[in-house]
Amino acid sequence: MKITKTRLKQIIKEEIELAMDEAKLAPAGSAPRAFCVGYVEKDGGERKYKTVHATGPGPAEAKVKSDKQIPDKYIKSSDEGKCKGHA
Repeated sequence: MKITKTRLKQIIKEEIELAMDEAKLAPAGSAPRAFCVGYVEKDGGERKYKTVHATGPGPAEAKVKSDKQIPDKYIKSSDEGKCKGHA
């Protein structure tokens, strides 16, 4: 399949526009930050805390859920900053 120069330019332009739109949606300074995520491993279990570096509380919680293999309902809190005074 041959692509004309005009079509190639159009494809490149569309891809650049898409990338720019995605960059506009990303929060400014979206470098990973520390988040303290509180969780339990089972119903009625002891609350534990884990410091996770992520771009926001949602991604931090997702990392804990993935690492610990736990469902959403076991995430109990998420605050920006390292966990202090917790095990």
